[in-house]
Amino acid sequence: VATASCSALQFAAENLRSDRDLVLHAVERNGRALQYAAAALRGDRDVVATAVRQNWAALRSASQELRGDRELICEALRQDGRAIRYATEALQQELAPPAAATNLSRASQGRRGVGTGFLPHLPRRSCMPSGGGSPTAGKSMNRLEDNIGKPMVIPLVDLDVRIEEAKGLRRAVLILAGSCPDVETYFSYDMSVCIDCKQLLSEVFIHRAKTVQQARAELRAAVLEALSLNKSLHVRMADTAFDWANFCSDDFPPEVF
Repeated sequence: VATASCSALQFAAENLRSDRDLVLHAVERNGRALQYAAAALRGDRDVVATAVRQNWAALRSASQELRGDRELICEALRQDGRAIRYATEALQQELAPPAAATNLSRASQGRRGVGTGFLPHLPRRSCMPSGGGSPTAGKSMNRLEDNIGKPMVIPLVDLDVRIEEAKGLRRAVLILAGSCPDVETYFSYDMSVCIDCKQLLSEVFIHRAKTVQQARAELRAAVLEALSLNKSLHVRMADTAFDWANFCSDDFPPEVF
């Protein structure tokens, strides 16, 4: 775990995810590893501070108490203004401009952990250095709540935040990115479950390496893994016209896809 990708911590035994030295080592390499640490360590200030210094987005995995730690929030905000959405309401009101803070407070009522999608332009007295933060800080993003069921075009840098917002709204996300190969790179590091349609068709119909029944079992297992472990399901279509119905059955209906 200590030498592999930080996401390996996700599959480590409980005693390893509770090992403070090991978790510290993991978050030093990648702050996002904090999400896989035991709850007690997500409330350990030194561990969380180390994670946030490495990656501001680790803040969303911190305990509620530490989300009210002004120093930690400021450290995250120096890296990216979007970190404000993971702060407690009191710090949001203090650090965000009045109008934005009011909008964030209203949007968060009844929606646990859901932000409005705005990128705050913090006042000069706050912890954001001049010229720091996200390149889009101070600009307003479309509110996800107002666009449910509608297509949205978003910058690649906002992809992880938008996915988290959708989770908070209990919505599934369909991402179409045929012209942006970096999205595939993102999901390869995100430990998502991948269904490679082109490879599957090749194995079944060209190389005859597996039967339709075997391919169907693999598809079913992939969907169940994504659902049971709350992972993203990455469907790589490539240049194929994949016939989902041909790989489904009564107990695995095509409506799944």
